[in-house]
Amino acid sequence: YASPANAAGFVTPYAMAEPGEDFAEMVAQYVTDTPEEWTALLESISTETGKAAIQKKLELVRTYMEESWNMELDELRNLVNQAIQEITEGNY
Repeated sequence: YASPANAAGFVTPYAMAEPGEDFAEMVAQYVTDTPEEWTALLESISTETGKAAIQKKLELVRTYMEESWNMELDELRNLVNQAIQEITEGNY
């Protein structure tokens, strides 16, 4: 599950492309992962600096979403995961 990108503090290799993609990938990865998948990702990272960088970026994303869009990131993740589950069960 972990990659060299994770060890460098990025949630995906594509996030390393440029700062805007880093932000977008952080949002996309976080809201599409279940809480268990997100925890597993963090636990699989081989470096403490990589893990700390991802956690810090998540807090920046969380603050941005709340202050700019009045949107709670965990609430968004719950809605996205619910929709994913419904679609995979054929309820669309």
